[in-house]
Amino acid sequence: MTLPVVKLAHQKSFNIASGNTGTREGNYVDLLFNIHNALQSFSPSVAVAGSSDGVTAGMDASDRWDNTSKIVWGTSIGATRSWIVYELQNGGQILFDCRSSSASTTGRSAYVYWAPFGGYTGGSVTATPTTSGDEQALVTNGYWMHSQASGSNVFRTHVWYAHAESQLMIASAYNGNYEQLISLADVVLDEVGWTAPYTCSWSTASNQANKPTYSNFYDNVNPWAIDQAGGTFGQGIYGCLGGFSDGGGQGSGMPLPNVFSGKLVAMESHFGSKASALYGWHGVVRDMLWGSSTQAPNGSHYAAHTWEQIGDMILPGDGATQLLVT
Repeated sequence: MTLPVVKLAHQKSFNIASGNTGTREGNYVDLLFNIHNALQSFSPSVAVAGSSDGVTAGMDASDRWDNTSKIVWGTSIGATRSWIVYELQNGGQILFDCRSSSASTTGRSAYVYWAPFGGYTGGSVTATPTTSGDEQALVTNGYWMHSQASGSNVFRTHVWYAHAESQLMIASAYNGNYEQLISLADVVLDEVGWTAPYTCSWSTASNQANKPTYSNFYDNVNPWAIDQAGGTFGQGIYGCLGGFSDGGGQGSGMPLPNVFSGKLVAMESHFGSKASALYGWHGVVRDMLWGSSTQAPNGSHYAAHTWEQIGDMILPGDGATQLLVT
């Protein structure tokens, strides 16, 4: 049985090892720097719109993060610290602010924001850039990756990037267990008035099962947020095999064969609505598929999935099975 066909031409950086620096803060700095290096190694790369290294700063398209010493954490809103703004081909921007609320969470906690239409300006070594446009908080003084127990632990990270489609996916494992997915992707829709829909998720947990869900959903040509009205729309992996059910607003779409068991239990990641007049799935995030070792009947939800295909890689999705990497 063949795997589902990958639809986009991704640039890839797989099995990036980070950590084991001796301190938790050092591990997170190492992880962030290695993700940054992967994004910059692509051609075309993920653009840097601006950055701070704690010494100089500006929204001047300068990448100041050329080694780990340039990633400096601060513990208050006015503290000297590093930050960086990435910009995708469609103009959407991600702001990563190296700030936590206390020294005990330095490195582990951060603030992450998404501006689907970009527009970040200003910024200094003590203040992050701001935008007058739409902005969504993805992480607010929370663990941007699962909280590590010690400085001897190791992260493994996989990165996929499709430049023209502005699709960026980052999957990380902690101590061998897959526990984080960052996903920015346009959504293939056929809806009147929705010109170029775009969605973002930053999911991190001690168990990655039933991730991701996306509440941040924008039409990035027309200047309005499809989902700002209070969650009428959702996107994720819950749902029934035959179509759509109301499990938190998530849709599943049609099943595909599971290469491991032969059962029809693999789902593309769909965008749907639970509103009474809008039941159904309305589009798909390409190259993200989800499956379970057991088949749920129509109208039921999966308690947890056990594998997922991101791009052309199969990952265990239960948050406990170790990744088979070296």
